[in-house]
Amino acid sequence: SYIEFRLHDLPSDALENAASIRLQDITAEEFIETRFHDESFLAIFKRLILEINPQARLIDVFSIQDHENLFRTIDVYYALHGSDYLSKIKINGLVEISRSKLEKYFNISQIGIDECLNSDQQCFTVGCLNKIDVQSKQPYIINANQTSFIGLNLKTIAQCTCDKDIHIQQEKQKELLKTHKYCLNGGYPTRDNHQIKCVCPDNSLYNGGERCQLTTISFDGNGYGWYKPLTTCDTWMLSIEFLTQSPNGSILYNGPLNKRKQFEDYFSLQLLNGRLVIDLNFGTGQNIRRHLKTSANLADGKWHMIEIRQISTIEHILEILIDYCPLTSISK
Repeated sequence: SYIEFRLHDLPSDALENAASIRLQDITAEEFIETRFHDESFLAIFKRLILEINPQARLIDVFSIQDHENLFRTIDVYYALHGSDYLSKIKINGLVEISRSKLEKYFNISQIGIDECLNSDQQCFTVGCLNKIDVQSKQPYIINANQTSFIGLNLKTIAQCTCDKDIHIQQEKQKELLKTHKYCLNGGYPTRDNHQIKCVCPDNSLYNGGERCQLTTISFDGNGYGWYKPLTTCDTWMLSIEFLTQSPNGSILYNGPLNKRKQFEDYFSLQLLNGRLVIDLNFGTGQNIRRHLKTSANLADGKWHMIEIRQISTIEHILEILIDYCPLTSISK
């Protein structure tokens, strides 16, 4: 007999870009078990995730844990990388799009573990933020007879706070400065009146963002940009500037990629015949569509600004401004 060890180095980038999935009707031991199958469920999971994400060459699965309260339910945390680690936002999104491929083998509860779904009442008037927390320096050990797995002891925790809260932003800034990731695209940090600012390369593309990030992107009709979802806060504001000569097209969508529940929050902004149309659901079951009337055709090849503000969580009231002019309020 012999023992085979497989050790993987896990940099901090892996945890920062950790995607996650919650599976039902399976235990952690059954997930890694190799005695009764040609291929373990862990190996199947890795293979399918890499097929779904063609940009990735390697997958690091670094936490598999039985859920402490849910029967026969496990939480799996993993990261993908090619030359760099892929964003967990994109990974979870691509996995959601290809959900049916995984469902041939697994009963999926959540893609992108979200404990805020269980904290609606507690965090309703404040906002909610999911945080992956290392529960202990001691590893989490799974023993399945011929196979064992040693991983991080992780847990997703719902915090009743807003991602835009000044204290949250300060903590994020400190962590990014420690890892030299605060300034992007070759920029470097400097202090100005006790504030951190980025000195950006001499390139106009990077001058718009305070962290030297790109602030303008163009599409020819076939492309799209993928960003993290809108913040779950009691109030929020979204500002978009756009220029187009196409009378019809999507500007923004925030919501589920697969509609699996009858009532789910979503938000869509699009142009229809050069006019702005907004579709949304506050999670109440009522789909709302508004054709927003403006004096000008917005597909005129000029820059236009749209500002959307949620000004009431309880009443679900949105206020919309186009080109700095108050246009309308939308409520449930």
